Amino acid sequence: MNPILTQKYRCWAEIDLQAIRRNIQRIQTELPKHVKLISVVKGDAMGHGITPVIKAIRDLTIYGYATANVMEGFAVRLVDKERPILVLSSLIPGEEVIAIENNLTLTVSSTDEVSRLETAAAEHK
Repeated sequence: MNPILTQKYRCWAEIDLQAIRRNIQRIQTELPKHVKLISVVKGDAMGHGITPVIKAIRDLTIYGYATANVMEGFAVRLVDKERPILVLSSLIPGEEVIAIENNLTLTVSSTDEVSRLETAAAEHK
């Protein structure tokens, strides 16, 4: 067999969670005291892994998190039950209940989304 086909991957990512913490802390020292910091963890925390990143930073004084979609918001909610989570993309039909049950802050891009959310919220009471 061709040795090229049996080689291990030649690239990988090593994530330094302490560096992520230090970066956040440094940013916080530069911000005015009244500014709230939201940690953007979309795209599986930029490929670093949403769960380990949230676990590494949840004790810092950040206001909340921003995710790409509802499922990422749900993943964050499993790790941090308290802080606000802003979902940056629109909802896919069927995600309304997950968003409501997990207290996700949503961005909406259509009246259809608003209608679906109203219906889901009414049924969820």
